[in-house]
Amino acid sequence: MLLLAAALTPPPALICTIEAVTSRWQPKPIRSIRVLEGMQFTLTPGPPIVLEPRYVIDSRLTLLAEEEKPPVLSRQPDGSINYRWAFDAPLGAISSDPDDPVTIQESLASIEGHLTIQSDRRFTLVNLSTISARNGEGVLTRLREEASGRCDEQP
Repeated sequence: MLLLAAALTPPPALICTIEAVTSRWQPKPIRSIRVLEGMQFTLTPGPPIVLEPRYVIDSRLTLLAEEEKPPVLSRQPDGSINYRWAFDAPLGAISSDPDDPVTIQESLASIEGHLTIQSDRRFTLVNLSTISARNGEGVLTRLREEASGRCDEQP
């Protein structure tokens, strides 16, 4: 009877912490961007597997998220977990040149992310943010963030 109870006990939730981050802007950075290093997310191994926050990285953009389709989560035969998400977030009027008020335009952030958690609880994360003008004038800037870290059992 004790063996059956142990088999029904779900695995503990994991707290995952971003330890290293590389950020690349193209062509130039936007001020007031969040800092990923030290951010955390939670993985509940399930079933069902649940990740919180929904887009792994919580920011002002996630509050404005408009999804075309929900995030996709899959467990691989080797025990790793893949998680992908994408959303758009309307940013309103921004200026590509703060010294020139004529350059103010309605903008949109498009976010794509991919998280892989290995069976040894190490993870890699890639998050691509593209800020573009809604009027079709093109991309204002891009941010590619690559991060890694580890997941530990929640105390």
